[in-house]
Parts: sequence; C-alpha cells; structure tokens
Amino acid sequence: MSMRSSLLSSLDTLLRRRPRALDLEGGAVELGLRPKNDAQQRPPARMRLDDVPNDVLIMLFSYLDVIDVISLRQVSKFFHDISHHSIIWKRFLRQANVPIPPLPPTSRHSFPSLSGFEAERLLLRSVSLEQTWSSRDPSYVDAWVFNANYTVFSMATVPGGQYLIASVGNSIGSSGRFTNYSLVIYAMDHPHGGAHPIARTHTETKAYHLKARYTTIRGRRSIAIAYVRRDWGRRSERGKPNPSVDVSAFSGDHEIDPPTPIKYECVALETPLECLELLSDPRLTPGTQEWKAHAKSQPKPFRWLATIRTRSQLMYPDIDELFGKPYLAVLKKPNSIMFKNLEGGLASTLTCSIPDLPNQSLTPKIFNIRLVSIDNAVLVVRRLDGYSNERPNRKTFVELYHAIPTDAPAPNDARVWSREAFNSEELPNYDYIDCSMSDHGIPTRIDDSVLPQLYSAIDSMIPHPITFFLRTREQDSLHRWVMFPEKREQVLPPSPAMRSSEVSHLAKYGNWHYRFDHIHETIRAAGTVGHLFEHRALPGSLRSIVYSVPRFDISDSPPISSMGRQYCRHSQSLQAAQPLFEQQAEHGVEDSPNTFVWIPLPPGINFGAVNSMLWDETIGRLFIASKGDEEVFVIDFAKTIRLGKYGERAGSLPVAIHPNPNQVYSPIPRPRPDSPVAQVDKAALAVNTEDVEMQDG
Repeated sequence: MSMRSSLLSSLDTLLRRRPRALDLEGGAVELGLRPKNDAQQRPPARMRLDDVPNDVLIMLFSYLDVIDVISLRQVSKFFHDISHHSIIWKRFLRQANVPIPPLPPTSRHSFPSLSGFEAERLLLRSVSLEQTWSSRDPSYVDAWVFNANYTVFSMATVPGGQYLIASVGNSIGSSGRFTNYSLVIYAMDHPHGGAHPIARTHTETKAYHLKARYTTIRGRRSIAIAYVRRDWGRRSERGKPNPSVDVSAFSGDHEIDPPTPIKYECVALETPLECLELLSDPRLTPGTQEWKAHAKSQPKPFRWLATIRTRSQLMYPDIDELFGKPYLAVLKKPNSIMFKNLEGGLASTLTCSIPDLPNQSLTPKIFNIRLVSIDNAVLVVRRLDGYSNERPNRKTFVELYHAIPTDAPAPNDARVWSREAFNSEELPNYDYIDCSMSDHGIPTRIDDSVLPQLYSAIDSMIPHPITFFLRTREQDSLHRWVMFPEKREQVLPPSPAMRSSEVSHLAKYGNWHYRFDHIHETIRAAGTVGHLFEHRALPGSLRSIVYSVPRFDISDSPPISSMGRQYCRHSQSLQAAQPLFEQQAEHGVEDSPNTFVWIPLPPGINFGAVNSMLWDETIGRLFIASKGDEEVFVIDFAKTIRLGKYGERAGSLPVAIHPNPNQVYSPIPRPRPDSPVAQVDKAALAVNTEDVEMQDG
C-alpha cells in the first residue's frame, strides 16, 4: 500500500471516532466510537499518542488555528517537536485569511523552497499584527536596535521588509558636516540576528526621497531604487574639498533659494535579487572572512538604469509597472511629471493643465504623485492658488492623468505633453499645505514566489485602498482620505505569451480600477496634545502611524513628542465602507471612536531629533534613525520567531524532525557564467555610469 493510501486510511479511521476525554499528562487519548444505535454501545477504545502515526498527527495539526498550534507546544516536548513540521505551516499559508506579508518574487521563496521556519514566521507575523493593530489598547511587541555604521538620512524598504535601503554618510568630527555619501542595502531578519549591510554604492551627494520596488527588468527579478540628489550647477564647484555651498546641507522637503546655481538629479538603479540572495545566504555569517571572500567573488550588485537632470526641483520619485514595463516617474516642480521607461527609451514630460478662467491667474502646486499600474495612470494631489471668489483663494484636487508611454508620438522635440485629468475630484476648501500617500499594494506582475499561489488570501484579492493624509496650516489639523478600487465591467483576455504568474495577476487585478466615487474623510485635531504641536502621518493602505512634532517645525530632524496608530475597519475595502457611505454627510463621515489610539513610546530611543522614520505596514515595523546616531531603532508591532545567539531557533528542537524545518537544503549558490547576475557588469558597460560608482558590499 502506498504512503498516501496508508495516510488517508489512518486519517479516515481517526476522523470517524469522537474523543471522550483527553489525558495530556498521562500522554494518552481516549477515543470512543460513534454508536450505531441506542441499543448497541461499544466500549471506548484507549489509544496512546505514541500509537498515532506522526504523519497523521501532522495532518490533524494542520487543521487547527495558528495560535492553537503555538499553544500546543507548551503541552509536551513531543508536541513541541511535531508542531514545527513545514507541512503544517505551508498548509496554514494556503488557508490564510489574514494579509500575508509579500516576499521577494524569486523561486527561492516558492512553496518547494520555503522552509517551515519562514512559513511559520510569515503566519505568526500576520496573525499577531492583525490582533495588535485592531486592539483598542495597542502596544508595540518588541523594540531593538542595530548598528548602521553610518549616519542615516533617509530610508526605504520593499513590501515585506526583507531589505532596507538607506541613504547614509560619514560625519566629520563635531562640525556637523558629512562626506562619503552612499546607499546601503541591509538584509533584515537575518538568521544570524538583526540587520546586516550587504551592498553599498556611492551617491556623490546626499540622496533623499528614496523609493524601492520589486519589479522585473529585462527578465531579471530585481529591486528598482530611485532617489533624488542635488549637485552644483557649475563644474568648477564639483570636487572642491571646501565648496562655497554644501548642496547636501539643504532640506529635501522644502523649496530653497540657493546662493549658487544648483541642478537636480533623479537616479534609478537596479539590484538583481539573485545578487542579494547570494550576499544574504543564511549559511554565511556577514562580516566573517568566509563571507567577505564569497562577496568579493560575486558580481557588483548595483546597475545604473537612468538619470533625469534638470534645473527645476525634483521630488517624490515613484516606480511601478506601466504598459507592462517598469517605469520611473518624478515630480518636476511646480506642475510637471517626468516619465522614464527603465528598460530604455527617451524621457517624457507631462504638464498638468490649468483651468483657463476669466480674470483669474491660477498658480499650481503639486503636493504628491503616485503611479497606478492598473490604470496606467498617475495619481496627483494638486493645489491651485489664485481664485478671486474663494476664501481661502485656493482649491485642492485629487486627479488621475494618463501616463505617457515611451513609444508615444511626441507633439514636439522636447517631448512635453499638456493633458487634462481624465478623472478629478475637488476636496473641501481647506488650507492644505502638504500631502503624504500610501501605496496601492499591487505586487509585481511576474512573481515566482509563493504569493501567486496565495491569491485566495484577503490581501491579494483586490488592490488596497489608497490612503492620503493632508495637513492644514490655519486649523492645524490632519485630514485622512481613502480612495477605493472598483471593478471594471469588461476585462481584456490574457495574452498567450504571458507567464502563469502574469495570467494570475491579470485575473485578480486586471478587472479593477481606481475612481473617486468613494472617498471619505477623517479629521484629527491637534487639540488632543495641545496647540503647540501638530500631527504628521506615515500612511499605509490599511494601517497608518500618526505622530506629533512641535508646531511650525520645518527642520529635517524634528523631535517626536507622541505617536499613535490609525485603524479603521470601514477602510479595509469598498464593501466594508458601504455602511458609512449610506450615512455619508456633506463633508464626509468620521470613523468610529477607536480609530486612533496613542501608543506608549519605547524607552531608550532617541526621539529628540529624528532624521528619518519609515513605516512598513505589511509586517508592522517602524524604523527610526536619529540625528547624530549611527544606529537604527526598530519597533515591531507583530510577533516573530526568536533566534538564539548563533541564529538557531530559540528553544531548539530536542529531537530530530525530518525534514528539518529550519534548514535550507540547497547548496550555497554560485553565479553561473550565463546567469543574469553574471551579466550585470557586461550590461553596465553599455551605458554611461560615470555618475554612479558601483561597489560590492
């Protein structure tokens, strides 16, 4: 009899029985058979746990809840051992009904390659984060710190938090000046504990407005990274040990009037995931001689993709997949958006049209932009000043514009298009001064990880709502708006040339688009902490962080006085919001009273001058980099598996389990001569890379 037939036969026999009593201390289970009729009773059969085949117990465990399995580990060593089996946790993944954190879109994270340790960590984070965030009295689960080896100015991460990208610099004594500006990639949650730097590249001057996204570039599964930096407008100023103006000293979030000409650059880089997986292999300890020799034998991890240069201020770059290709978009102040296909082609510029009103001269100011892949569009939040009949004399709009593909016929030699929004919504007339926006949560089209097989999970059924927070000046308040996706009436069929993951992606996301019919508002007045402070937000589609800083503080390193979580069950989806829409008033609907709750600040963290804060809502993790420190503080709102001193699972397994849920069985990878990783340097030689120096970790 085959193993499968034996397993099914044993499972069928056990499921036909009904437990009468459970004697855990004695290690035995009493199982009584169901009586055939009232007149005939069978005596209960007594069976010890040792008599039940392990494969049957593993199958039965997989039908329990995650928390139940965690609790069963406290019963006995036997339960502790058997509950770690990867079959249990992979089945839980398939049946998950909570948002699962994304994974890098490579085959290394497919179902066959996923270890029990990794599957368990995904689920434990998902379940505990949902419980913590929806609680009426939420609190952080853990707070820890890692040494960044540099002063951190800005940070970005990819969904799921596997890699942290930071803009860093070395300080020069106590002068407050910095040198050796770089981008550093850290491998997070490394089995050898904490975070480890694995790759670095120079940026010449300070990089800010970082953006990172998983995508596919010329067939390579990669992380595309974009950032903005300032440079001297005169070549004579470059390379001077003491230039007349330090362009890195200016704030990246505010308009400046420099005493010398300055130019702006938006740079896009590619880091193949195969490179990062080689450098973060869990069987090598970062920093050791073995790891350094391994790293030096690998190709350089950064590849230049594109550079956009202009004398106008550039802000808020975004990366997404438009028209089936990876695109970069960046805001060109005050009223334009520049597009660049990261696989090649000329850049294009979209100028947002300004209404032509009689006797009125309107001045535009774009607050923020976000690419929307399912609409091949760009979402714009823009204010128009100069309305003579309005008080205040300005209006704020949320607009959708068609993005410009690389192969679009150019209307002029400068490749500048002037277009009107194909969808627009005017917001209530408040004096808005800035806006922050969440991501849409749509994964990359080509995904070789376990994620396409988990499209039954609630986080993958539809695109996430886009949440944006707008801050006002006079009324000192924070407004939260949510834009929901809606289903299309017709969907184009998939192309025969599409990969299976692309077909799955189209089936789930191709019938959705964003419209403005369903937006509602929440107002958080700063009076809760006094009029000396104001609220700012780290937005998330489903979970957001709100924090308070001194009012009118425009420095790059404001002190944080308090912090809270924002959660609204009505904002999870359009269906969940329907009860609110039915009662919607003229100016929107406020959320239920428990949507915002202050969270106690962890002790030991320097909140006095914060250079950068980064929120990853997919795993409930907050990064904080303080001024003057070379450390990054991490606050976790989700539980995760604890690791021992040498990277082993805390509470090591007392007996062997086959297969070992913690072990990666594949050999340590080496780049093949014909692999995309080995071709990175050859491809880089075909483009101008003089502005980006490449360097291995």
